[in-house]
Amino acid sequence: MLENLKESALKKLNQIRGIEEEPEEEPIPEFKLDQNMGKCYVLLIDKKGDDLIELKQMSDRLGCITTVSHTGMACMERVLKDKYDIILLAKDLPLMDGAQTMRNIRATKESKCRDAKIYALVAPEDKTSEESLIREGFKGVLRMPVDESLFCKILMENVSPKMLPTDPRLIQQIEERAKAAKALQPCGVALSEGLKANGGDMNELRIQMEKFCDMYEEYKGKLSIYVFGNDVDAYMNGAREVREAAKMIGARHLADIFDDHVNMSKDDSLDVAAATWGRTLLAWERVVSGVAIYLGRSIELVATLTERMPTNGIRLHWADVRAMAEDVMDLLNESELEDAVASMDRILTYDMSSTSRLKLIKASRALNRGDVEGAREALTLILST
Repeated sequence: MLENLKESALKKLNQIRGIEEEPEEEPIPEFKLDQNMGKCYVLLIDKKGDDLIELKQMSDRLGCITTVSHTGMACMERVLKDKYDIILLAKDLPLMDGAQTMRNIRATKESKCRDAKIYALVAPEDKTSEESLIREGFKGVLRMPVDESLFCKILMENVSPKMLPTDPRLIQQIEERAKAAKALQPCGVALSEGLKANGGDMNELRIQMEKFCDMYEEYKGKLSIYVFGNDVDAYMNGAREVREAAKMIGARHLADIFDDHVNMSKDDSLDVAAATWGRTLLAWERVVSGVAIYLGRSIELVATLTERMPTNGIRLHWADVRAMAEDVMDLLNESELEDAVASMDRILTYDMSSTSRLKLIKASRALNRGDVEGAREALTLILST
């Protein structure tokens, strides 16, 4: 009550002095389609899980009329019966995958969704390139969990303009956040989750991203020493810090990896962490490299994979390295990306010169980002030497 009296007295004093108070700016409204001006029917197809539940809730909240199916066959039953404007279709489905389901939707005469806008849903760790999925016929690609700003952008591009919000500040905010989300999506960072962890404050999220990169600089060598030195307490403390930093920027998959390490290390053993350390570092670097590019800062990454990396003790000569790299290139040319990644991981378990390892690491990092062309370039450089 005293505060209200003080505020009232201050207002009167300012009026006497002729000081006009600036009106408070209205908050930016939430995005929601105007269902009085039209309807947007959305079909979601993916395996059951929390991400799909959240996506359904998001779609409903944004003003769509949303239906969910869990298999390609169930999807076909839907499109033969009902018309949908937008279809978000998981790439990986049992029996009939997303690409085949999409082709069936387009090719089936009785389908009511032959002209629907179909987007691919992929898992956060999926290494398939966006370009290859678009060549398959998808209009675009969304990584799970789907970022709200990217979903809003899809609605803005595909529904009647009269259904859309008109506040220019909201439109600008969605455009800016969708651009950021698109840039961060390939490295496994969900902008909407990062914003949620930071109270919706974009500036605070950027601060957390800077801290995340700083933490990588600090721990990239230390954690390798801890894990191969079997220093359980030191490793667990560091892994917990990386896990929490990953959560704060929306890197859920990376946070889950370190969470698994922490839980497994509670048995006073780092055997599992050591056995999977190379893959863990690649996942960590994937996030760090993407975040660093987004922030416009430079970070040296390849040193991480040469520090205390365990090998099988068998020394490879350059001719052997070239022969194995050629096998990886053959797998890429046959579009066997997962086999290529596994083959590259096996090569890196051998002992070799630091020059050879660095060249292979560049190819490996590209493979783990799903950057097939980048991997080909790195492998071509090896094969031409």
